Amino acid sequence: MGLYQLSLTERHQHDCDTCVYKGSTFESSTQHYDWYVCSAGKMKPIVIKRASGEGSNYQSAVIFAESVGSEFIREALRLGILVLTVDTGH
Repeated sequence: MGLYQLSLTERHQHDCDTCVYKGSTFESSTQHYDWYVCSAGKMKPIVIKRASGEGSNYQSAVIFAESVGSEFIREALRLGILVLTVDTGH
């Protein structure tokens, strides 16, 4: 993975009205991604990294404690797309 630039302008069409756009990342002038978080009818939220407006051109992962070790979720945390919080129960 290269250096990232962050943007708050969507580049790709995304067809889920429930998804919340979180920002875009650019590794080069031709490699850019839109990031979303979605909780539409799911038990756990899902993070989505969209590479184009083509319906199948994306990566996604369910967000739960065990997924923090995955490279995809670590990338979202590092970029600030996701923020890890700790529930202390108080």
